[in-house]
This record gives sequence, C-alpha cells and structure tokens, in this order.
Amino acid sequence: MVRDKNNKITACAGLWNILKLANLYYAREPTVMKIMKSVFGALSHITKVPKFPAEGEHIRFLYFVDYAFDKAQPDAMLALLKYLNNISIDMRQDYLMAITDPEDELLAVMKKLKPHTEIWNVFAKSFEGNLPAFSPFYVDIRDMIP
Repeated sequence: MVRDKNNKITACAGLWNILKLANLYYAREPTVMKIMKSVFGALSHITKVPKFPAEGEHIRFLYFVDYAFDKAQPDAMLALLKYLNNISIDMRQDYLMAITDPEDELLAVMKKLKPHTEIWNVFAKSFEGNLPAFSPFYVDIRDMIP
C-alpha cells in the first residue's frame, strides 16, 4: 500500500504468484504465437519486446489483484505499480499481469508505463431462444484455475 504525508492510504493492491496456484504453459504452442515469437525475436534487436514462453516452458507471472486508489492521486498507484514491477523482476517473473475492464481508471495509470496489452473479448451465444441479459462481470484469477 501507499500512504500520503497524512498517513492516509492512497493506493493498495495485492500480488498472487500464479505458480502457487497452477502450472501454466503451452502444451502445444499455437501457430500464431510461434509467428509472433519470431517477429518479436527480430524486433528484440531493435527495441524492448514482451517475452513469449516456449512450448512446454512454464509461464511465470504475478497477478495484480484487488487494487484500489484515490482517483485524485493517481501517482500513488503509479508508484505502487513501479514497486510491484521491481518485486516481479527480483522474483524473476516473466510478467506482471492485471485483468481490467476497458473503462477501468487503472488503465490510464498503467499506460504511463507503456505496458504490453492484450484485449480479449467474451462472446456469448444462446443455445436456444434469445440471449440472456448480461450485466458486467469481472474475471478473477480464481476463475482461471480449473
């Protein structure tokens, strides 16, 4: 957590080490990932690029969870992200990951660090009848563990 000069908490978050919950890896690496890895491998000689795990290699990352921050002091969250990123590097993790909503205010803070971002969409199709009315939902790391 981050506190201001008045000792008020201005930002907080938790970290989960995914390897404590599950061993994630590509049992068979998708062709698209192989192509991206070769393209990014060439680009890595010019600029920094994200690391792509090899087939069978465990994916090591810390999952950024349960975050909150004072919207009037976004630099507090930026400082916390930098600190957690350093922890991630010290622990020799490949990624620091957060799942966010597209309208999440954290994204504006995170973009200052120029992260690698991926956008995933969830689509639903009814087997019978009309599509049910959905309310927004948030994916938690516990939803990803079988």
